[in-house]
Amino acid sequence: MQNEKVSVIVPLYNSRLTITETILSLVGQTYQNLEIILVDDGSTDNTANIVKEFTAEYSNIKYFWKENGGVGAARNYGIDRATGGYIALCDHDDLWMPDKLEKQMKLFTNDRIGLVYNGCRTVKVVDGVEESIAVTMTYYSGNCFDQLLRFNCIPTCSAVIPRRVINRTGGFHESIDMHGVDDKHLWLRIAHDYDVVALKEILSIRRVTGRNWSMNEAKMLRSAINCLDDIKSMYCNASNSHLFDMAYYEAYSHYAGNLFLIDDFLEARQAYLRAIAFNRKQKLNYLRVIATYLPVTVIRVVRGLRIRLIGQSTKYISGA
Repeated sequence: MQNEKVSVIVPLYNSRLTITETILSLVGQTYQNLEIILVDDGSTDNTANIVKEFTAEYSNIKYFWKENGGVGAARNYGIDRATGGYIALCDHDDLWMPDKLEKQMKLFTNDRIGLVYNGCRTVKVVDGVEESIAVTMTYYSGNCFDQLLRFNCIPTCSAVIPRRVINRTGGFHESIDMHGVDDKHLWLRIAHDYDVVALKEILSIRRVTGRNWSMNEAKMLRSAINCLDDIKSMYCNASNSHLFDMAYYEAYSHYAGNLFLIDDFLEARQAYLRAIAFNRKQKLNYLRVIATYLPVTVIRVVRGLRIRLIGQSTKYISGA
């Protein structure tokens, strides 16, 4: 697929601090047949002025402004205006390695492939200082709906999808109830009907700031459960219902651990209790519930010892 046009969809919102680096990483791709669709989701800063300097210089960069509607709506808006046969995704603070697209496009070898993704390094940005906090360690390929149901290992900034696949499965979920996991919802719909190919190489960088939705654990838990509820209504049957139970268990356990770590003990307790409802055999969660009643001073000692009582999962992540 070396000659196919790729449309890169970039949703923007108050992106003045990061968008220049992001655009430069896109125009610097060794894969040349691409267009860059920038969708400004109602920014109130000078994002537009920065972007217009690039549209004046590069004929393959297109800029659109729309009323604020969330990242899922912005991505769909860009997809609707894309002219390429393939859709690639990149957020306004993400970066691509120069050969990312070139390597990915070589992997679309048949019509059964619905998505190709690569590894990603996640960087936390605080006051302009970057700190690497995660790197893709798990890769799923082939018929991987069951695995993705329990763990989303596909970073949004790594995904490339044939336009015909999106036309068939539909685009991103736009509801605020699915905000933060709209990517996982789409991956699952694609993986249910198509194969997924993993390029096991770190070719993207995801930058996380305090503004990221994914930093709000309580909201992310609610979104994760809404995603599972909706996918369950579409695909659950007698033969795979146990997989959904484990997916709910892992979602509640993960976010319970995160909530515990930020001292939101009530929410953590409720999440642990929900996890127990889906998996009563994991006895450690009973101890974790008890831990939410302990004095804060004792809890901090427990954290310092880094024992398994907290049980924060580092595996259950979103690509957003």
